[in-house]
Amino acid sequence: MEPTPVFTLKTGLLSAFGQMRNGQFVVLAGSEARPGTSSEMDEGDKRIKQRLLEEGVLRPKPDSPLLEFVGDTPFKTATAASSVILLRPRGVSTGWYFVNRAGSEVSFGDWMGMLSKIPDDVRRARQGLGGNASGAAPRQVSPFPFAQFAADAAQYTEDRVKGNLVLDRRYAPPLLEAMTGDWDALEPTRSPYSGREQLAVKVGLGSVKNDSGAFARALLFADDRGFEDVPFPAGLTLEAGLPDGAGDGPRTALRDAGTWGALLDALNAPLPAGLGATLTLNRDFGPLALLPLGPGQEQEAAQVLERYRDGLGLSRRLRVGVSLPPALLESPDFPQVLEGALAYLDRLLGVLNDLMQAGGAEPEPEVIAVPGTEGPRPATFTPVPGIPLNQILYGPPGTGKTYRVVDEALAVLDPAFLAAHPGPAGRAARKRRYDELLAGGQISFVTFHQSFGYEDFIEGIKPVMRGGQLSYELQDGVFLEAVRSAGGDLPPAGGGEAPASAEPPVRPDAQVWRMYVDGTAPVSRVRDLALARGELRMGSFGEAPRDLTHRDADELGGRQLLFRDSLRVGDLVLLATGADRIGAVGVVTGEYRFDPHGDPAFATDYAHARAVRWLATGLSASASAVLGRTFSPPTLQRVAGVNAAGVLAALGVAAHPAAPPTPAQRPHVLVIDEINRGNISRIFGELITLLESSKRAGAPEALSATLPLSRRTLSIPPSLYVIGTMNTADRSLTLLDAALRRRFVFRPVWPQPELLPVLDIGGTALDLRKFLYAINGRIERLLGREQVIGHAYLLGLPATLGGVASAVRERILPLLEEYFFDDWNKIREVLADEGKPEEAQFVQRTGSGAEVRYRVNEQAFGHLDAFTGVYAGVSDREFPFDG
Repeated sequence: MEPTPVFTLKTGLLSAFGQMRNGQFVVLAGSEARPGTSSEMDEGDKRIKQRLLEEGVLRPKPDSPLLEFVGDTPFKTATAASSVILLRPRGVSTGWYFVNRAGSEVSFGDWMGMLSKIPDDVRRARQGLGGNASGAAPRQVSPFPFAQFAADAAQYTEDRVKGNLVLDRRYAPPLLEAMTGDWDALEPTRSPYSGREQLAVKVGLGSVKNDSGAFARALLFADDRGFEDVPFPAGLTLEAGLPDGAGDGPRTALRDAGTWGALLDALNAPLPAGLGATLTLNRDFGPLALLPLGPGQEQEAAQVLERYRDGLGLSRRLRVGVSLPPALLESPDFPQVLEGALAYLDRLLGVLNDLMQAGGAEPEPEVIAVPGTEGPRPATFTPVPGIPLNQILYGPPGTGKTYRVVDEALAVLDPAFLAAHPGPAGRAARKRRYDELLAGGQISFVTFHQSFGYEDFIEGIKPVMRGGQLSYELQDGVFLEAVRSAGGDLPPAGGGEAPASAEPPVRPDAQVWRMYVDGTAPVSRVRDLALARGELRMGSFGEAPRDLTHRDADELGGRQLLFRDSLRVGDLVLLATGADRIGAVGVVTGEYRFDPHGDPAFATDYAHARAVRWLATGLSASASAVLGRTFSPPTLQRVAGVNAAGVLAALGVAAHPAAPPTPAQRPHVLVIDEINRGNISRIFGELITLLESSKRAGAPEALSATLPLSRRTLSIPPSLYVIGTMNTADRSLTLLDAALRRRFVFRPVWPQPELLPVLDIGGTALDLRKFLYAINGRIERLLGREQVIGHAYLLGLPATLGGVASAVRERILPLLEEYFFDDWNKIREVLADEGKPEEAQFVQRTGSGAEVRYRVNEQAFGHLDAFTGVYAGVSDREFPFDG
């Protein structure tokens, strides 16, 4: 038996070795791994690593920061092994290689590709399977019954929509079974073809085309008439490539010599005898041409790739296809040949995915400077490259503007997490991360409406009940709170700091107090807010917050009395973060106040406040060393037997306050939903000028403004990102406030009908993609693009005819009435009722001349033909997505 080679993981971080045994990739004992996990890892790989740690298979390596495998450890794939070892995502190259007898490096992917060209018994030996030593029966793949498929397809030449549904049910499962394997990048899955002009069976092999990665698929055609972007011969065609669209990221990535060489090697890798691959570019590069690939074609492939790399601004599409003819599908060699072809595609798809990811971050272009302002920008905060500070997502209703806000916010706050959880499969994880950031105070959300004003958004005087007495106080709006959360240098509304004085703030007879804020939690948003706002905060101990100002002493608990009355202005306070830990020291500068509205974190607890001038924060001093004792559990307690001067001297802190430090800037996202529904000039006021990126704090042309009510100076930090959403059906961009239009970047969000499914209704296809696309094409012609209908109107409903009928009757039809001001003739035109039988018309017309009447035909909502008739007259070639 030929032994399997020992693979080495190519990395300078550690040493790791592996070998194929019994069809699994085994990491050998003594191999090293990085500790922990990363946000880029797949959740499954994180669970694998946790299990290995719990089982003791992975243990800390003595005298090393790394982990060590204490025994040979099997993994399902080489990619999973490298992910657990190096903390990286799936979809990238495995990194495993060995050196052959000629002294050349052979990658794991190349090795797997070579296996398809050798006899089955030798192939099994090289995979460590021997003569089926494991005792398990190998997976059997039979020749594909192409002649029967072609005969079945011939029965549906007059009804191709139904034929595609029937053929998919019969022939997609055996194709899917034949393609299922231990692949690194390929992900075989059902993906029915629903075209009306040709018959085909389709199996998805990778990301869909509208996703952020490369795509791969398999298409089975009964004859040579198949055609999409390129002609398809009879038989099975496997293809992979980069999706269409704009973007020069992959082209930029190809300027790296290593990336360039990896793609050329993958394109020209060997295939089983009798097969050949072809490369095709978009028509932007000239007439479609199929360039043969393979050994000996490296020079020609390099020339085409050079044209692609240098075609800045042209289409991103690149497509590689491998065709298996009918005779080969029915031959006994089909399983081995298919495996070899899929191994070629698996390697290629991994390289293409790497190309898309590597091309995601393009170098930041040189900025055209304003004359006279060329100067170094202060390094207080580095904006996220390629993300505008102010942007508005605009589009018709139902296109997913608010849905997309999640990704836009993560692009600012956690881009690594966003990249590690792409596409529909990662949506739930991305939403959870967004909710965590929202709860953590890094995202603010507000919706504009007609009654929303300056006092809600910036600052305003609000009525407050204190002890049964009505009083008024100045409160910050959501925007100023966002400025403060982003690290803007802005004191809270209503003061909170003692007025400047030449006298030391510490009383001569000052008492020393110790207080916990949010207990001993190692990380506390309440504590951080209290420090940032210059306050002490006390909770309500499980009760609903209530104002203590005018309550009798017998109504209050002991801690409440201490906090309200015994703690004096000028006393010294130690902020405790543990039984033997002092985190900050300050001087009380204000009387008790009830403030549940200072921040959302204080709304349900910690509404009781005292103003403090913090003399030092970020301490980690030992209480026993400073005071000679540790702290006891009560929230607030006087420290007896010590004096303020001695405590400050022991801490090394001056008794007079230093100038308050500039708050550290961190990115904060303010989301303004329905931004165009509010009175922009009334809400933003003087703020509109300060929003410009060139007027932000630290910029050469930075500006500040004095707020009219509080007389505070406001300058907006560059760490505050504003994301607005705008429904163009409510108000056109041309009617939007000019000052707002000039200061925001506008990004369109249009309908994506390709996200909708094709439903099987009693053996007949109802293609919701074509249904919505056809409707929107007519609306755009009659009204304009700003009034088309979003794909969300047909999501979240039962996958039945009744579910679709309910959406059309209750959601789409009322919207059309509003759009066309009850012009039912145009509504009929949008729904293509003129060309349908009367019983299938959603809106029926009776009479003539001045006596024309229209009525909604309820019976039509139960007829499938009423829905398919909406797009029946549109050619398949007019739809911009696969059939």
